[in-house]
Amino acid sequence: MSSVTNSQIDLYFRKALIFSKVFTQSWGSFQSISLIKSFRDAIMSKGLCADLVLQDIPKMIIENHEIKDDVIEIDGIFKSPLANYMPEILPKESHKCYWKGYFPNNKNARKVVIHLAATGDHSYFRRRVGFAKGLLKKNIGSILIENPFYGKRKPKNQFMSSLPNVTDLFILGAALMTECNYLLTYARTNFGFDIQGISGVSLGGFTASLAASNIRYPISLVPCLSWTCASRSYTYGATSEAIKWDVLRKELDSTEFRRNIESIPNQEWLGELEEILKQDPEADRTKEFMKIFMREFTYLGNYPTIAEPKLCKVIVPRSDSYVIREKLPTFRDIWPGSEVIILPTDGHVRTYFKCHDIFRKYIEETLNDLEKNS
Repeated sequence: MSSVTNSQIDLYFRKALIFSKVFTQSWGSFQSISLIKSFRDAIMSKGLCADLVLQDIPKMIIENHEIKDDVIEIDGIFKSPLANYMPEILPKESHKCYWKGYFPNNKNARKVVIHLAATGDHSYFRRRVGFAKGLLKKNIGSILIENPFYGKRKPKNQFMSSLPNVTDLFILGAALMTECNYLLTYARTNFGFDIQGISGVSLGGFTASLAASNIRYPISLVPCLSWTCASRSYTYGATSEAIKWDVLRKELDSTEFRRNIESIPNQEWLGELEEILKQDPEADRTKEFMKIFMREFTYLGNYPTIAEPKLCKVIVPRSDSYVIREKLPTFRDIWPGSEVIILPTDGHVRTYFKCHDIFRKYIEETLNDLEKNS
């Protein structure tokens, strides 16, 4: 297939999901915007998630623990540390974190990877088949977390994967950051998995990078089909076509919204917007504000550098209509020593479905490198 054809697959796939509009309600309530900004500034950007978890260690509930074909299968539940710290920011349905473990029934097994869910992945099936089964053959365990706003954690009034508010995306990432931190500690303490990693594809790749920024010791990190910032993906990528821009534009132009934004400390978002519009009066003010908002919360440079960048291998296709990389800092810019692997494939969707063997290969390699240096 040509690169043009594969890019068209990305666009057709997005257009086929005509009902899965995103950000259909708002930028987020004033409370959610101010709280997630406060949490980012006080905890996430300072690498303090581990301290937060230790302040109030969640109680783990194991619902199922069985051995099948020499594989330990576990179903667990715990209260998200974010819900402990800031309960009003998470929907009630997302307060509990559900996870599933697939571990080798082998006393010598030391390696485990958390696989975070891609957009639309409401179950464990795709990650079990695409990652866990193959890695078990290499004596590597897997932990699959159900995303906030997904599956059992999906708010009742939410349609499928359609996050109604822009801030929901940032809250999802913050919750996963705390949950990964706790689960890696739990896996080490209770199962002896001391060679650890985090991976994910698409949205899962981004949240994997975000979570890794608050892990204080070296881990394997393999983000797939994701990049250093989501600002251009949501304004130029295929996903931008699913955004309810008219709703966001109306809210952005409201006096109440602007007054609320101006009252949030340590930011100049509206000031930045006005400067951009002075330089380019024809610019779309709503999309420009989206860039500013996304850069504030999704740019990895606003978070701590991972403990060992050499253990980070980023996997991307040559072209991707969903994840826009152009005119953005590279991983080498923000995490010197990390490696970007560009596959000889084109298209986000095609690469997602065709390249799990390659994703697993690099997960195994980085875990082996970590083991050699441990």
